[in-house]
Amino acid sequence: MTDAVAVFDGIVLDYPKDMLALRIAHHLHFYGSGGRQMMESLRVALENHETNDRYYGFLKGMHSFALEESGHYPEAEAAGLEALDINRKDIWAAHAVTHVYQMQSRFEEAIPFIESRLPEWNSANNFVYHLHWHKALQHIGLGNLDQALIIYDEALVEPLADDFYLDVCNATSLLWRLEMSGLNVGDRWAPLHELSKNRVQDDELVFTSLHYLIAPAILGDAKTVKAGLDHFHLWTNAKTSQGTVAKIVGETMATALTKLASKQKREGVTLMQSVQNEIYRIGGSHAQRHLFDQLINTYR
Repeated sequence: MTDAVAVFDGIVLDYPKDMLALRIAHHLHFYGSGGRQMMESLRVALENHETNDRYYGFLKGMHSFALEESGHYPEAEAAGLEALDINRKDIWAAHAVTHVYQMQSRFEEAIPFIESRLPEWNSANNFVYHLHWHKALQHIGLGNLDQALIIYDEALVEPLADDFYLDVCNATSLLWRLEMSGLNVGDRWAPLHELSKNRVQDDELVFTSLHYLIAPAILGDAKTVKAGLDHFHLWTNAKTSQGTVAKIVGETMATALTKLASKQKREGVTLMQSVQNEIYRIGGSHAQRHLFDQLINTYR
């Protein structure tokens, strides 16, 4: 991943208006290095775009998300709303603004903000389901657990058939959040287990492989859990950027998750706390990684 992002960052340096290269670099930084690097990756493009350029709105949507992940919430909101003024259907810009609301606990603003745009995303790709996930998080923030579960059933279950990593991450993390909040989710873990047990040895992203371990661990599938943990151990020897992440933080997190999902919660908390300051290395957003902080706070 490190080599790939360097290639695309290099293309953007030479061709600051190459929006495809910029978007790929943006995505790779998101799963690799975080907000500061996303900001740096966008710098030359921002310097070379005018407000009337064809793709300026999409650039501001990316700028908004990079600002949000860097903790600059007022600036992120302004950039995202500017992007949406240019193109109301810009789902990435709306996603960035939603993150601002989430991080600032502005749940009552976030829900109508998302709902007002959902009809315009009927032709969008499956990223729209991630916005439904965000909407469910806002309801959890307001204590509306039953409403969050309705969103799960109505919007997050059907896309699981696509066997796409983000859908599994959305569903898995939402169910565990609901359980931590005291809601019985019934037999909803079973379909996630069926999908995840075939993916626990994937080695594309530590972030996603951790999520694939959760359902098997919660349902006590010892064989699949062992396969996943063994894979993480082997992954630590890989001479790749994600292999390094697995070595620094991933393997320990994987073991911690399996213990937190079982009756060994105190051991799981201790392990997760031991790498808490390194969790950012797995990529994903602050909102997504907040799951791991919640696990520590709930079970310690």
